Amino acid sequence: MPANFFFSMLVALCAIVAVTPVMCEDAVETVTVYTLAGEIVSLDTIKGVIVVKWTQTYPTIANDEITLKVPDDALITKGSDTIGMMDLNQFDRAVIKYRNPSVGLGMPIVVSMTVKRTS
Repeated sequence: MPANFFFSMLVALCAIVAVTPVMCEDAVETVTVYTLAGEIVSLDTIKGVIVVKWTQTYPTIANDEITLKVPDDALITKGSDTIGMMDLNQFDRAVIKYRNPSVGLGMPIVVSMTVKRTS
């Protein structure tokens, strides 16, 4: 077959690909963020885990403690300062925003935490 034929077919194929719309949608994950006020009763900075005791009442929840994973990218503040998990202490009071894991079972994940300044 002549080279002109192959060149013409290649140009036609490129034109078809260039004008064909992409038929895929981005997957959108809906994430519900929960808020709790509580006191840190224990923490493991090596594993990045804290246990928080609720300081508000939830009549539908039997357990008064929750174990949360604190990822490296969680925003933790104390006053106007951004702090890390290493700066947290047992008995710190905090308002914590967390979400459930997106896949499978696991502990809830801290999104952000505001630690109350102690006097």
